Amino acid sequence: MSTYTLLTLQTHIRRILALNLPEPLWLRAEVFQVSESRGHLFMELAEKGDAANELAAQASAVLWERNYRQLRARYGKALDALLAAGVEIRIKARVDYHERYGLKLVVEDVDPDFTLGQLELRRRQTLEMLQREGLLERNAALPLPAAVQRIAVVSAETAAGYHDFHNQLLANPYGYAFSLRLFPAAVQGAAALVEIPRQLRAIGRQAHRFDAVVIIRGGGSRIDLAAFDELELCRAAAECPLPVLAGIGHETDETLLDRVAWQALKTPTAVAEWLLTRSLRCDAALADTALQLQQHTQRHLRLRSQELDRAHLGLRSLSRFALRRQAAHLDRIGADWPRWARRQLKTAARELDHLARLEQLLSLDSQLNRGFALVIHQGRIVKNWQDLPSDTLLELRTAAGSVAVKRVGE
Repeated sequence: MSTYTLLTLQTHIRRILALNLPEPLWLRAEVFQVSESRGHLFMELAEKGDAANELAAQASAVLWERNYRQLRARYGKALDALLAAGVEIRIKARVDYHERYGLKLVVEDVDPDFTLGQLELRRRQTLEMLQREGLLERNAALPLPAAVQRIAVVSAETAAGYHDFHNQLLANPYGYAFSLRLFPAAVQGAAALVEIPRQLRAIGRQAHRFDAVVIIRGGGSRIDLAAFDELELCRAAAECPLPVLAGIGHETDETLLDRVAWQALKTPTAVAEWLLTRSLRCDAALADTALQLQQHTQRHLRLRSQELDRAHLGLRSLSRFALRRQAAHLDRIGADWPRWARRQLKTAARELDHLARLEQLLSLDSQLNRGFALVIHQGRIVKNWQDLPSDTLLELRTAAGSVAVKRVGE
């Protein structure tokens, strides 16, 4: 059996690959890791197996500086989102094998349409899942205060959109007071899928401190916003116990976060404008209510004042009428008083004459003159002579005079 040196084997493999794969190939894979060094972009590509988190295949790839600059000039900032960790891509690559460094894929081109297509397919699957779980309208059913003042903000601390939102609210020309608390999180790539749900759960544990949650970022391409179409992020937003307001910087496309949020707006500044407009409407409604209350109070006071005026006039008329009636009554009494007094005097005189005659008729002398007699014992009239003992000396008084008698026993 022949023995080969390692270099001979490696050279043989390189020649075989060069002969069989002379032209670049279009490959489909997922970006596993990515790093930039000296203008070159180095990536680890992978293909997942059937089991969760199982890698069926893995290879290194490089985008040399020259091609990197050409692709960036063609795709702009979208290239960074295309070649980010966790993104499934379709690349045109040349298979390169080096005796010392092994197999490497040299990237020459990227197909953004493939990535967008994969994202759209996954987006539709996620939308169906959210619909089945009843999460599309869940957050929108939460009550939102008329004036939102205490706001939990989920954003990257250095994001320009966050600072625009912060400055526009706190320096608003109306003098409205807002309390903002930042919960920092990545707003792009695989890190956003972990950090944003974690921060939403942290906010939910202290929901009593806030009126609403605002998720903002400073804009980006459709691929940049891919994280906001992921199931776990959208589920965390839908299940948040506070209303979620989204302003993630897109101008045309709608993300699934927009679908599950209480309110979705295009940009962070649009969210700030919406909050200010809501405060203005609340202010106007309060002013209108105050005006209506003032008008109602004034109308009520006018009605009560009119009622008092009518009552006052009525009392004056009633008083004058009562006084006139009493005066007429007194006049009648004054006119009738002499006649009444004369009648009373005549009646009293007749009664006195009657009493005088009665007194005369019932007097002691009149009774004695009529034949009656008084029995007197020791100066007192005897009413029951049987109570006196026998042989008691009595005085018998008649109209003719008095005579002494003695009671004789039976």
